[in-house]
Amino acid sequence: MIGTYKSAVTEAGMAVHPDFLIEGSRLLKYKGSSSNVEIPFGVTEIGDRAFSDCVTVRKVSVQCNLTRIGDGAFENCSKLREIVIPVSVTVIGATAFKNCAELVSVSVFSPGKSSAPSSEEGESVRFPEGVKEIRKETFSGCKKITRVDVHKGIRKIFERAFYGCESLKEAVLHEGLEKIGDMAFGICRNLDRIELPKSVAEIGRGAFETKRVWSHGRKFFTSNDVRILEYPNVITSDYAFVQDKERASLTEYKGSDTKVKVPEKIFSQPVRFYVSGLGRAYAGIKELEEIEIGSNITEIPPYAFRGCENLLRITLPKNLKSIGFGAFRDCISLTEIVIPDSVTEIGEGAFENCVGLFSVKLPGKLARLENKAFMRCNGLTQIDIPERVREIGDDAFFCCGNLKEANFPCTLVDIGKRAFYQCVNLEKAELPDGLEEIGDKAFYGCGNLKVRLPENVRIIGDEAFRKCRIGLADRLKLIGSSMKK
Repeated sequence: MIGTYKSAVTEAGMAVHPDFLIEGSRLLKYKGSSSNVEIPFGVTEIGDRAFSDCVTVRKVSVQCNLTRIGDGAFENCSKLREIVIPVSVTVIGATAFKNCAELVSVSVFSPGKSSAPSSEEGESVRFPEGVKEIRKETFSGCKKITRVDVHKGIRKIFERAFYGCESLKEAVLHEGLEKIGDMAFGICRNLDRIELPKSVAEIGRGAFETKRVWSHGRKFFTSNDVRILEYPNVITSDYAFVQDKERASLTEYKGSDTKVKVPEKIFSQPVRFYVSGLGRAYAGIKELEEIEIGSNITEIPPYAFRGCENLLRITLPKNLKSIGFGAFRDCISLTEIVIPDSVTEIGEGAFENCVGLFSVKLPGKLARLENKAFMRCNGLTQIDIPERVREIGDDAFFCCGNLKEANFPCTLVDIGKRAFYQCVNLEKAELPDGLEEIGDKAFYGCGNLKVRLPENVRIIGDEAFRKCRIGLADRLKLIGSSMKK
């Protein structure tokens, strides 16, 4: 049966029809069981959830001045395959067609034209020109949609708008689109190609499942870390980038080579590591054995190479300024590293648990060796602290069991807590005359160490030399407990 708008009016002002419940010009509920439904003339709004869970409806036609389709209006209409809507529609609500698993076509009807979709429009989703945004989960779970055409007037595609459209192969986006929300095209695994207009300024997390996203004649990839971008991410065969007006920022390495050189430029723009999400572009990649970092990179962000268990060698650029905390933590196969003199900062735990590291050259401009910098680097046998260093942080060489020699600069004034804790093979550590403070347990357990304390030392922490052989200065102000073998 095809519903028509006529009939009795209740005391509450509701028009009543066997198939429709209508209040004024708003369709509140469809109560019929037809497979082919025509919306009554005079209806300007399909209310929220008006057709939801109607499992018999296969086609809906609207040949009137409809302006709004409400939230969840056709949600869970599992048999709905086609809907024809007028050009007058300006709002399509959130979840309007969610879980319409059989839906393949949304076509637009203009007065004076047939309501039937043309061959060009068939098997696709189109929008009236008055629609300015595609709201949250509007077509989520529409598993048979294969093509979407987002016209130039649409400014925003909200989160999960097309999430789970498993058959979607093409999404045509036009200039004017500004925002693509979180997971907007998530789990659209057959999406072969998307062309992003230059107007796109914001791409949400996990916006695309596909790896083949194109824009301005270039390939692009969207990372889960990306929130707001001048341009979307760039992807080559091996790298993903965030690109802005000045540079391309490395977000992810996607290759499988054992020897890698971080590129210096991409599309003529200098490359850097992407800092958001801690810049873990290479973290945890087991295949990496050698890496060379391009000369344009001045900062290695936190955890950038953490857990690269087979990394043997890394070449750092001459212009490098800082190494972030935990940058090389747990690189258990790393054997040697030369840190260029341009580096002024090495972050906390930067080389922690690099158990195979036996050779380190520290930069001459370093003023402080941070906490845990070389903690548990059991391969180290000698360390030369540069001349400008004034402080050695807590746990800096904690449990470096094979360390035999530590050479300190005359500028050193403070050795932190547990700095050389349980360095059981440490034999030589001549303390400089300018040293003023030695922290708790600084040399605890260094049983082979014979050391003379300089006269300027004023404070020695608890158990600082437990199990060591020491010669005391006469002018000490504070000596901690347990300074004995």
